[in-house]
Amino acid sequence: MADIEINNENIPVFFNGGHLICNRNWHRNLHSHSFFQVIIVYQGRMNVSIQDEQFTAASGDIVFYPMNTPHKECNDEESPLEIIYLDWEGPEINFPLLIHDRKGRIRIMAEWLLSDYKNSLYADQEKAEDSLLQTLLFEIEKNAFYKINNFVQKVKTSIYEHINDPMSLDILAHLFNMNKFTFLRKYKKLTGRTPMDEVRQIRLERARDLVISTDLSFKEIAKRTGLNNEYQLSRIFKKYLQFPPGYFRKNH
Repeated sequence: MADIEINNENIPVFFNGGHLICNRNWHRNLHSHSFFQVIIVYQGRMNVSIQDEQFTAASGDIVFYPMNTPHKECNDEESPLEIIYLDWEGPEINFPLLIHDRKGRIRIMAEWLLSDYKNSLYADQEKAEDSLLQTLLFEIEKNAFYKINNFVQKVKTSIYEHINDPMSLDILAHLFNMNKFTFLRKYKKLTGRTPMDEVRQIRLERARDLVISTDLSFKEIAKRTGLNNEYQLSRIFKKYLQFPPGYFRKNH
């Protein structure tokens, strides 16, 4: 497991972060950092080369870059690549290079951290940022060695990538060249949920994250999460979270 030593003298210290939307031709040549970095992929796919390994990080994935480790990355997809990156210094940490954010918690904590960093809202800002970074790193550690079924991960990635598009069982099954009934049975056997339950859950979690961590209008959030309008957004919040979106924005 990762070795994160948390005490007053030796803690991870956050110092930089940002949000990027990269076009198809975006790439970074071989480079390294004198600090640790994680990249959280929100939309699209990022090809990574590091330590003689090559892999693709998709929506819902986390890429970890150790200090002083040469790597390069690019977006080869037609669609834009949307990422958040976070940089910190501190004690040695050993994570896998590619981690899946299976419950979406890392994404929302990254958004909170970046929002606080950009806005400087209160006293002891740096201490609060470092505390949130520690929590985020512990969440990464919890996810680091969890093995998700490859088929389930591909389905979830497809849902993330098409989250603002119309989606149905027929559409999802077609993406995997499967009969919709075979697709339904396989996914339910592996997860205990139907594919459309997964679609609803992912859309709801993403909408909740945007409500809490951004100032986007509810109309825009509905658009970004594949919902018809802000009224449908409000209905599903009340049905599955017991409260309307405004409650979450006001109380977080």
